[in-house]
Amino acid sequence: MALSGLAVAAKRAFVSANNIVNTYSAGDGQAGSVFKPQTVEQVSVSPAGVRAVTRPITPASIPVYSPDHPAADEDGLVQMPNVSLEREIVNLKMAMISYRANLKVIETADEMAGEVLDRLS
Repeated sequence: MALSGLAVAAKRAFVSANNIVNTYSAGDGQAGSVFKPQTVEQVSVSPAGVRAVTRPITPASIPVYSPDHPAADEDGLVQMPNVSLEREIVNLKMAMISYRANLKVIETADEMAGEVLDRLS
């Protein structure tokens, strides 16, 4: 179960980092060319564990006034990715905390297994 938690935390960090890197990727002004940010949801799987489900953030883009931008429309608006740096920093912090917690579970299970083996021998 802790291994799947590590995988979800790593995926959350990767997706947030990708969103941050592409915060100002406006594209070329063509429909659909703007970076589409994503979010990660943690979903329980049976019998135990979790998995990461990546979903698009909606709306994917927001209009930003930037009349000098090459992709600006006649009103000076550019479609920019709907990325909140604050949200992404929180997601990165959550991923870090989750990763550490799951790693601690694995370390504790290893120590407990070692103690059981020591007592049996």
